[in-house]
Order: sequence, then structure tokens, then C-alpha cells
Amino acid sequence: MPKKDRQSNNLQTKIDTNETRNSGAGISLEEKFTPPNFMIRDFSVTPKKKTLDLEIIYLINEQLYATLEQNVNYYFQVALPGKIQRFTGADKTQIVQGQKVEKNRLDYSVKVKVKLKKAG
Repeated sequence: MPKKDRQSNNLQTKIDTNETRNSGAGISLEEKFTPPNFMIRDFSVTPKKKTLDLEIIYLINEQLYATLEQNVNYYFQVALPGKIQRFTGADKTQIVQGQKVEKNRLDYSVKVKVKLKKAG
């Protein structure tokens, strides 16, 4: 069984959105994905034979929940550090959509698979 490597301070999470208008008081949705509105509780990396499986467990506050509750799509993309790029051939992950918010729930997770380069 692969070991989970927790490196929350070594990888960055990028928030993208297809939302082009500002939401509330001139603040973009991307700007709302910062503390205290958004916090990463856990970040794990599980190496597999052909992939690195990343999992981000995050918490949103009521203000961000109210924004996302209006059927707003949001996306994650993880910037990979140089040491990892050597094994993946990529400097960031594919863009993955975040979970739709659910009633009375503020904790969510997203999983991202990163393909490893073939050894050569």
C-alpha cells in the first residue's frame, strides 16, 4: 500500500472560475478563495505505479458558501514543484472542478490524478 505524503506547504492550489463578473463588493470569486473564507485542512499525495493521486480537503465559510450556492462553478489546479515536475513532465495539474455545495455543509474535497512520465 502506498504511503501518503502530506506536503500542504510545498504545493499551491490555484482557483480558477468561469465566473467573469465580480461577486459582492467588487471582490472577484478568486479573491474569495483566501483565508478566512477558504482553508485547506489537508493535502495528501499518494504515489501509484502510473500516477500521483492528490487529495485536497478544504473548508469554506458561510460567506463563500452563499456565493457558491448560486450555482457557481469553481476549479482547482495544483502548481507542482520542480522536484515533482521531473517525474510528471508538467508544471501543474489538469484543471478539476470543485464540488457543488450541499445544504448545511462547509467541508469538501477534490481529487486530482497526475500522470507520471514513462522512465526512459
